[in-house]
Amino acid sequence: GKEQDDPQTRQYAVLSLGRLCITLPAQGEDLATCLGALEAAMGDYATDRRGDVGSWVRQVAMEVLAALLEAQRVGAQPTLPNGTKGTTRVVAHLLQQAVEKIDGLRERSFGLLKRLLSEGERHSPSECVELAYRRVCHGINVRQRASDQVAPEPAATAPPGSLLAWPPCSADELAAALSGAKGMAEEQVDDDAAATDSAAAEKRKADRSAAVFDALVPLLACEAYRPAIALGL
Repeated sequence: GKEQDDPQTRQYAVLSLGRLCITLPAQGEDLATCLGALEAAMGDYATDRRGDVGSWVRQVAMEVLAALLEAQRVGAQPTLPNGTKGTTRVVAHLLQQAVEKIDGLRERSFGLLKRLLSEGERHSPSECVELAYRRVCHGINVRQRASDQVAPEPAATAPPGSLLAWPPCSADELAAALSGAKGMAEEQVDDDAAATDSAAAEKRKADRSAAVFDALVPLLACEAYRPAIALGL
């Protein structure tokens, strides 16, 4: 119906799936159904007079999938089906977006992956979904340093034996590639948004795009990620 044709409604649906997956948490067939819907959202390339409105849906789906990956990283529920193969499949979806043509989406995907595979402060899975909700429903930018933002937690340590679906395939190669892209600090992205020199901002954006491609293209050597990266390219 008309509601399904509205990208904002699809954004809300993806947010609801994220809360169902993380808060309940979803299990078994319910989790598999939610994952199938999230993967379908990652393939939303709908367009209208506003352009690629499907990218709005893809960004929320990325954020929810990253929350699920964070749950795997810390050994929390829900546990993705098919163990590390399931996690690798989700990572591949994010990698595809990290090499596609929309700058903001590419940088967001890269940032989500980099945070997952690096040490330091991070948000819990439920906080990741909450941040996506605030961005979509209240217009609070995920990079905004507002006082009402969700405060990050210290990096959590998973209980022994709890990592049933982590790490993804070629995790060391992934981490090395993500850390190898220079000039990808979120603060620099914020600087671009406020820049008055549009030419300088565009150059920084182009430099960051080149850094992402240079970092991720070598992952084509990883069989598990090659199809997704090639599709994104």
